[in-house]
Amino acid sequence: MLDASRLVEVFGDDRKAIREILQLAVDSIEDLLGQVEAALGRGDRFGACAAVHEVKGVSANVGAEALANSAAALEPALSNEAVPLSAELVAPLRQAYGLFATEARARIDGPA
Repeated sequence: MLDASRLVEVFGDDRKAIREILQLAVDSIEDLLGQVEAALGRGDRFGACAAVHEVKGVSANVGAEALANSAAALEPALSNEAVPLSAELVAPLRQAYGLFATEARARIDGPA
């Protein structure tokens, strides 16, 4: 879910700015998720955790709390050497991103 009240608080009724920020967030998070998956493929816990931390920050800044919470839940697993690194770790984060991206794109493409 997307709580756009944070963006409205910052940008007021400037819908163009809100759309641009949402598009930037969608694109940035998609790139970061690719970085997470690449880092996991290399066995790079630190790189994966750093990218997940960035996802958490970007998500929180645009009001995507469910996505931010999903990222926050993943950080401890990535930091825990006892947890095997696998693509399955990212599945809940990808799912939360999908929901966010769908809602964000609807707002981006919505009426002016």
